[in-house]
Amino acid sequence: KGITTFQQLTTEERPQGGRMAEILLERLSIFGSEITEPQLQGLFYVLGQTLDELAHVTTTEYGQSSFLRGDKHQIFGLIAEVPTETRTQLLDHLFSTASALNWLAGILISSAEDHFASDSHEREPLLTVDELEAIQGIFNFRMAQCAAEEILSAPQMLSVLQAWDIAGGRYQLLEWVTEQTKEDENLITFLVRCATPKRTSHGNVEHTLSWQTADLLFEDIDHLLQRLETIATKADQSTWQKDRAMEFHGSLRREKRARPTGNSVFD
Repeated sequence: KGITTFQQLTTEERPQGGRMAEILLERLSIFGSEITEPQLQGLFYVLGQTLDELAHVTTTEYGQSSFLRGDKHQIFGLIAEVPTETRTQLLDHLFSTASALNWLAGILISSAEDHFASDSHEREPLLTVDELEAIQGIFNFRMAQCAAEEILSAPQMLSVLQAWDIAGGRYQLLEWVTEQTKEDENLITFLVRCATPKRTSHGNVEHTLSWQTADLLFEDIDHLLQRLETIATKADQSTWQKDRAMEFHGSLRREKRARPTGNSVFD
């Protein structure tokens, strides 16, 4: 019943914008101390099955859904209300069964930052190091077993891939990306999902691929640059593919200032 109710709230728009489910999340975060432990167990289960659905309808072209973050100001902050002796079981169950990969990724990324970011000494981690290591292991195992479509359909796929890397799945991640981007058309579509859109002064949308993102996803960025240049100059590619290839190539080249120039349409 809880899943059905939340899914219904996900489809209902609120007058000021957004969805009614977002109001529910805000109220639950505020009054979390009044929720009993069994209710929290049920709530985390429901959110684990539905939160990515909300992200699909609230994520904008230029912004991410804040409720997916795993910090104390968002819905995951309610984990602090769960007694220590039952938290391990709740986290194990959540990360083993939840279909909301983006929420799991947000929890993992935020928790890792709480412990290992440069300003971690100023943070108050929600999870212990042991709890973080446990969910990393579960997440890494799940990602290795996931069907490609499950990952590709995540509302914010790049966050899921970042979490996979943090969880220790670097080698499997690189293999997976290689498999998904074998074909040129798939490469461009994949990179669009991972790029940062920016509106230009002319009102157009330009996609920027950062060096950090490329380095996360590809073992050889020079090879990626060569592929992008080839795609942008192939006669049988669509205009859309060529334009995206030029955008990605240009943004990467700008970050790699020491790269020598050569005879190409980009120089």
